[in-house]
Amino acid sequence: MELRLDRFAAEPRGWETARVFVFGSLAFFGLYASFAVVSGSGDATMLVFGVANAMAGVAELLPKRRQRWVNALRAGAVGVLLLVVAGALGRLLW
Repeated sequence: MELRLDRFAAEPRGWETARVFVFGSLAFFGLYASFAVVSGSGDATMLVFGVANAMAGVAELLPKRRQRWVNALRAGAVGVLLLVVAGALGRLLW
């Protein structure tokens, strides 16, 4: 697996890429809502995944002149997902 930072800091790719993230975030929010209705409490992980996907989708929809915001939203989405992984590892190890 290759880490390509040039693609991470690239210009926003528009709706073609953003729709995957937007529909993914809607799916995660829907899963969260269905767990909340069925079991009485939603799984916070689904909510976090929805937020991360929404951040990435918004980043892809921003205009090209907003490159700093695009990079900040992408980094924020990755950071949110890394926090989920760190939390899961923490529960496993302790």
